[in-house]
Amino acid sequence: MQGALFGFAPTAAVDERVAGEELRVCALNVQSAGASRARPLASWLVETQCNVLALTELRAGEGARALLNALREEGYDVVCTVARPDEQYVTAVTTRGFDVARVVPEPDSARILAVDLSAAGRSVRLVTIYAPTNGMTPDSSTARAAFQRRCLDYLASIRTPGFCVVGDLNVLDSTDQPCASVFERHDFEFYAGLLALGVSDTHRTLHPEATQFSWVSDRLGAQRLDYAFADAAAGSLVGSDYDHEPRRQNLSDHAAVRTILRFAPEHDGATPG
Repeated sequence: MQGALFGFAPTAAVDERVAGEELRVCALNVQSAGASRARPLASWLVETQCNVLALTELRAGEGARALLNALREEGYDVVCTVARPDEQYVTAVTTRGFDVARVVPEPDSARILAVDLSAAGRSVRLVTIYAPTNGMTPDSSTARAAFQRRCLDYLASIRTPGFCVVGDLNVLDSTDQPCASVFERHDFEFYAGLLALGVSDTHRTLHPEATQFSWVSDRLGAQRLDYAFADAAAGSLVGSDYDHEPRRQNLSDHAAVRTILRFAPEHDGATPG
């Protein structure tokens, strides 16, 4: 499906001038990519023609460095969280054509990265999140619930018009039924809490009746764990879908969430909200 969502044949990295017209986000859980997967994964990400690549489940170490360096070589600017003693993962956002500034205050976890993206007089605040996985144990549930509460508090504290939240949230939309029994009330409350911030689930907005997934397990079936949320002030929502090529090419066990927000004086397309 490469190129189908965006209507072009993949070539070189996206032109930096596109940032003045569109925010094209590709959010992908890279499944702790090692050095051997870094180059083909970087090539696929470049071919998406997205000007923002939001990367989660980056295990701090050689693989993450190799992937981010490969994207730098393709002309992407890189912002990455710093590994903490109690966390093994970092989160990165790579961009082309945007001026990027970290949001202050910064979160208390390397799993969350908040940046302001500016181009052509417009600014969007993008938050990328890698929420803890569902370990299906009492301890896992307690830790996950605590992270979700802290995350929502942080998002509320930095909320501004032109707000986007993307990443692997490891929860289900309450309308998604497969394997819902392994999720708990606080997981669905986390999803609802995001909507309460005044952002909309972009895929659900454009495809209200669609059944979609981003991760598959022989034991737990197909689940939609990866999301993109945005408010109307971020731009006109013209595309949001799941690209399963990373799974098909064994680059990750997750599908990518690819979303387009178009900047225009008037919002003449479908908008979140």
